[in-house]
Amino acid sequence: MTKAENNMNEVFEFVNSQDNSVESILSAVYESSQSGDSLGLILKHINQKTYTHRDNLLTTGQLNSLSGQIQIFPKLYQMNEIANQQDWVELMQNLRCFEVARQKLLLIQVPKGSEREWIKVYQRHAIVESAELNYISEVNR
Repeated sequence: MTKAENNMNEVFEFVNSQDNSVESILSAVYESSQSGDSLGLILKHINQKTYTHRDNLLTTGQLNSLSGQIQIFPKLYQMNEIANQQDWVELMQNLRCFEVARQKLLLIQVPKGSEREWIKVYQRHAIVESAELNYISEVNR
């Protein structure tokens, strides 16, 4: 998990600085300066991107009942690809969405058997708030 003060560009720099594959980036929040009736259109543009959804897990959003602002909760995949990172930044600018300071959750694939070593490496990185095992495993049928 990243520190809240690190923005998505800094997260992308972190992703690009290491060799392990980042499976997903979750828990980010964006707000839009567009009117509330634009929520559906914004989500349509976002979810047309191949890197913003997996299976039936789409990027979602809501109209904040207190502020009236559109809030977007992206699910980002394939973000080891710099073209996807650049496209995401451009898309957020075009949709007039700005990032809310918040921790991001990264699921990082590391070589089997080296997970605990990588946790120690990641815990020393300036952008990382915490690193831990996720205990996800494959089940062979």
